[in-house]
Amino acid sequence: MAPVQKIGGSAISRLLLVVPLLGFGIMLGCFPAVEPPKIPDDLRMAKIDHGKADFGKKLFNRYQEVGRITDLRYGRFNHDTQPRLAVVGTAGAVFVGSDQRAQQPIHFTARMSNRVVLIQSRNGEAPVFLARGENWAENVRLFNERGAPLWEYDSLWGINDSAGGDVNADGQLEFAVGLNGWGGIRLLSAQGDEVWTKSAGNVWHVEIASSEAGAPGRIIHSDAGGELTIRDDSGEVVRICRPTEYVGSFGLTRWASEPQPRHLIVPGNNVIEVLDLNGQQTAQLEAPGCVTNPTGPVTGTPVCFPKGRCYQATLVDYPHWDRSVLYLNDQTGKIAYREVFEHPCTAVGTIPAAQGVKDELLLVGYGFDVWKYAKLH
Repeated sequence: MAPVQKIGGSAISRLLLVVPLLGFGIMLGCFPAVEPPKIPDDLRMAKIDHGKADFGKKLFNRYQEVGRITDLRYGRFNHDTQPRLAVVGTAGAVFVGSDQRAQQPIHFTARMSNRVVLIQSRNGEAPVFLARGENWAENVRLFNERGAPLWEYDSLWGINDSAGGDVNADGQLEFAVGLNGWGGIRLLSAQGDEVWTKSAGNVWHVEIASSEAGAPGRIIHSDAGGELTIRDDSGEVVRICRPTEYVGSFGLTRWASEPQPRHLIVPGNNVIEVLDLNGQQTAQLEAPGCVTNPTGPVTGTPVCFPKGRCYQATLVDYPHWDRSVLYLNDQTGKIAYREVFEHPCTAVGTIPAAQGVKDELLLVGYGFDVWKYAKLH
């Protein structure tokens, strides 16, 4: 096998540059707002404090071989004839059939500490796995469908986040990387080569999405100023907005009947704002106990239970407090269910009713386990 391509500065040189810049960066305010030093009383204990009588949860299965679960995707992979559930973790991935058992284990050549997510350029094609390199902890890495490394990217500035998608609408994947300090944002090709660089102060979280099938992707990122920046495929700014008091982390979600994620979810104080890819508000969801500027991942998905009862599920992770919160909101935005998890929880997905189950299932990855949720009545 050919040696892995490594792009950008070495880890040692990055450390030599970044350490002396740390104090300077703090003085310039290039880091997100300082988080509260102690955990809120509301998050001290794991609990279900909304909707416990209306929703039930059971263990779907345990997938210890993948490490800590960080992504759940349902679809056709590697030209499958039948859709399957992909369970992705920090150590590998498995593809799960209707029997809930792992059919095709994949082991990454390196175990990661941050999120790894599955990405496809086209439905049905072989997936790749992006280690997002969040929070300065490690480099961005791309693994192929067998878990072998394709390339690795690092930077003298330190990496805060990365995301993948078809930015140029040419059927090929590109990757946006948000850098710490004044490193700005970079676009990488499918081979990991730098395509362009744009200046921006401490890019904190990054996502890529297209407004419709075949359209160029939008690159969306937050920054130390607490704003949300939307860029086109060439990196030019389309819009800057501030939907909540301060935007730290945010996420992508499908909304209603969308086939692909084309909306943003932004946590605020006791609310979650839902925006389209132009930054316009679509809905506001009740989110008791939610706080602005979480530094952990935010993920979401719609789910429909029997009798047309549809909800929006949102996971908000608070790594500095070692807690995560799951919200279910009804179609009017009112809170229907709230659960506090004792440890980080960053993966949410669904299995449609057509795949050997009576009703659509909501799935949440927590540690090595996948839990399934159902409407009781």
